[in-house]
Amino acid sequence: MINTVLGKISKENLGHTRIHEHILWAWTEEVKSEFDRKTVVDIMLPHLKELKSLGCNTLVEATTEGAGKDVHVLKELSEKSEINIITNCGIWDGLDYYGKYIPERMINKKK
Repeated sequence: MINTVLGKISKENLGHTRIHEHILWAWTEEVKSEFDRKTVVDIMLPHLKELKSLGCNTLVEATTEGAGKDVHVLKELSEKSEINIITNCGIWDGLDYYGKYIPERMINKKK
């Protein structure tokens, strides 16, 4: 079974799959706050519908916590586009900026 934002599907339901895609990428929570959910859905939905019409069934959304991931947006887009969306449960500081892009609530602070 494969976990999607709308629940589990079988591997047979994956179909053609796009990997490592980004619905929204925001370096900081401040940048993310510039985007409201409705705007992101309005912008991205036509693209996902087109992708579906071209035969894509699944999209692996690689945006991590702290980089703009919004599961509510992903669920809405998945429902409206009929594309399976798989997301992750990780955080990212790939630029090695000493945790700058990791949400404060997720940093392990040792005393």
